[in-house]
Amino acid sequence: VLTLTKDYELVWRRLDEIQEGEFVVMRKGLNKWGNMHELSKIYGKPFTAERKTNAKEIKIPHRITRPLARFLGYLLSDGSVLSNGNTVSFTQQKGEILEDFCRLAKEIFGIEPQIVPDPRTPNLYNAKIHSRTLVRFLEYLGAAYQGPEKRTPPCILSAGREIVKEFIRGLTLDGYVSRFADGNPRITVLCNLSERLVREVQQLLLNFGIESNIVAKPYEISDFRHLHGRIYRHERRVLYDLYVTAENAHRFMELIGFAEQRKNEEAWQLLRKTRLMRAPLGGVVPVNGQVVGTLREAMKRVRSFR
Repeated sequence: VLTLTKDYELVWRRLDEIQEGEFVVMRKGLNKWGNMHELSKIYGKPFTAERKTNAKEIKIPHRITRPLARFLGYLLSDGSVLSNGNTVSFTQQKGEILEDFCRLAKEIFGIEPQIVPDPRTPNLYNAKIHSRTLVRFLEYLGAAYQGPEKRTPPCILSAGREIVKEFIRGLTLDGYVSRFADGNPRITVLCNLSERLVREVQQLLLNFGIESNIVAKPYEISDFRHLHGRIYRHERRVLYDLYVTAENAHRFMELIGFAEQRKNEEAWQLLRKTRLMRAPLGGVVPVNGQVVGTLREAMKRVRSFR
């Protein structure tokens, strides 16, 4: 493959020779997907869990399916996995997504989540599943990482096109529809604390032929004690927005879209009203101007990098 080194030179390398910090020159829209669905083959061993006499009996899937992919997307977007408490929690307002999450939990694992109000915000609810076996299964899948450590599970990266679609659709719960100052639409696919997860989804979108951009948004969060109003936690974090514009926004909506029908309607309404702004030719190079200039000069010496 053709790589761009740390010194901004184009070098052909074998896959086992690629070094950390190098970029790989890729074409968008390759449409190359995995075809592995058996979890034991993907992870090299079947899932086994320690059985407790008081443990809840649940169904364990042996294959990655579209419903399971969407369930994992939901969890990585608005869910959490508490290993110490053996609890899986999903936070959402009452409506289609909360109902879909509960339906998926029943369909895939044979468990009905417990719905409890979230004290932070009216009409916000937590769907909780107390199951040691489910938590261990999510750890086995690589879907139990939290906050900035979240990542795309290997079973998603190894599966086919439709599985990836469902996973990305599940991740869109924190996505939104907006406009730039010039009126052109901006479709934010997801917003997450994990830069790794966002960049992995960016690569998955590129395989669909969808170019996207990432912007980092620093913000501060404070929690208060309800009795005295005293701040006991104050953190500085960075959120990563992955968004698409122009032709890429149209392509994203046609191929994948949001999990929520309301956002789909808002996005199509905006896209139909707005003139189609063409994306820049040649795609987006995720490096600075010096690299772009060096790459341009180097490409003159390369006839083809297919």
